[in-house]
Amino acid sequence: MKIKLSPNAYYIAGLMSKTMEENNAIGIKTGMRELEERFVEIALNDFKIDSKKILVEEGERHVHVYFYHSQIAKQLKSVIKSSPKIFTKRDMKSASYIAGIFDAAGHVGKSEFKINGLTAADVFILENLGVHTHGDKILNIGSFMSLVKGKSIVLERHPV
Repeated sequence: MKIKLSPNAYYIAGLMSKTMEENNAIGIKTGMRELEERFVEIALNDFKIDSKKILVEEGERHVHVYFYHSQIAKQLKSVIKSSPKIFTKRDMKSASYIAGIFDAAGHVGKSEFKINGLTAADVFILENLGVHTHGDKILNIGSFMSLVKGKSIVLERHPV
């Protein structure tokens, strides 16, 4: 039985694409409190996960927040695998997915934005959405910002 995925679920898929969990775990490792809170909020509200099933492990520099759900994990992994076919236009789903990728692996510098570990599929999606890259650097920051504005925790923390 497939679960209807919300835009927030696509955000989680974007996060997972850069921080893939093993088995049927869906989770993140982060040092950003806001990202941890957003992940838990999506797990509770969009995936209807019982709060007792959300596990939190405190590390020295990060918190690992995760839950197990085989059906959701299978669907999100399928989204990641099919991402170049799914995210072809600038809409809420695509913006949420890219915001998830950016929040998992992105950085804002004084005059540049980067996303570490961009795959060929990621670059293909970004190009289709009008965002140009060179290596891990985003070339047209304005186009990128207009895509993920209001969806990215990293951008909220670093107003440009």
